[in-house]
Amino acid sequence: MADSSILLGNVYVMLAYAFQSPRHIAQATSGAFEFDSTDDLFAHLVAQEANKQIKRGMHHDYFERAEEIPTVRGRINLASTLARRSPVRGRIVCEFEEYLPDTPHNRAVKAVVRLLLGRGSVGKQRRRALARLLPHFNGVADVRARDVRWRELRLHRTNASYRTLLAFCELATEGLLLDDATGTTAHPELREERMNDLFERFVREYFRVHHRELSPRKEQIAWDLTGDKPAQLPKMECDVMLSGADRTLIIDTKFYSDSMQHYNDTAKVISGNLYQITAYTRNAAASLHHPVSGLLVYAVTDAAVQPDLDTTIGGQRVGATAMALTHPWPQLRWQLDKLLDRF
Repeated sequence: MADSSILLGNVYVMLAYAFQSPRHIAQATSGAFEFDSTDDLFAHLVAQEANKQIKRGMHHDYFERAEEIPTVRGRINLASTLARRSPVRGRIVCEFEEYLPDTPHNRAVKAVVRLLLGRGSVGKQRRRALARLLPHFNGVADVRARDVRWRELRLHRTNASYRTLLAFCELATEGLLLDDATGTTAHPELREERMNDLFERFVREYFRVHHRELSPRKEQIAWDLTGDKPAQLPKMECDVMLSGADRTLIIDTKFYSDSMQHYNDTAKVISGNLYQITAYTRNAAASLHHPVSGLLVYAVTDAAVQPDLDTTIGGQRVGATAMALTHPWPQLRWQLDKLLDRF
């Protein structure tokens, strides 16, 4: 299997854990699915989630309509009826509500299905799966995917089941996540931000699924202060905290296109990241009263030197390591479990 296909398979694994989907976790980690491109991956995700939503029932809402009709429905609009001279034609203008699937949420899904159908890199099997969805959206207006205002799509009790589907749809419209061939970011600002968030959630959810005994969580760390807390002191929150009986491991994940800094042609761990993880461990140790280790976890880049640090600073063990996302899932899982050696 090519590195790009393995990478895309692992992106599927990361998405499955990040979105807490047992069904997708089982599929992604089985190794039964291969993808030729990010378009192909998201075609699979959108088709599966949309099909599940259709079986569950598409979201409908009530819409006000005014129409000239032969029988009374709802309220008669007398002014419009007379203005149009509707009675001459044996009709009246009525205002009524209709319960329709033409909601912003369904418009967004339909737009992304059509967008993916237009991508040449989507395989035939997944293209057919997408095409089978469209008849269910016949009563939904067409909009362009680039015109969807994702942040305005509110979720509530009647449409909460759309959460994962809409998240996958939004990712599919953003140029997706990675350069298919190398796993590096083609648009660093957007893609690094997205992948950094995904990488963090993936690592945390992996431990939550497989190592619940360690109480994996995102945790706010109290500053070790003397006196009152200054108003301008920022909060300190780590990506992942794992707690054993008498020790704690703090993990801070990083997805950068360049995971090292360079001084006189020598690669060094990024100083700001090291200061950050050191601050986490020292302040956490002050309140927990037991050893606290800190670990920076980077995604492997194509650089010649990768983060590889294990030392003690201020009495606390801190370090940095890199995970290779182009390794098959069993090896990637081994790398994740190996992080626990840093306790």
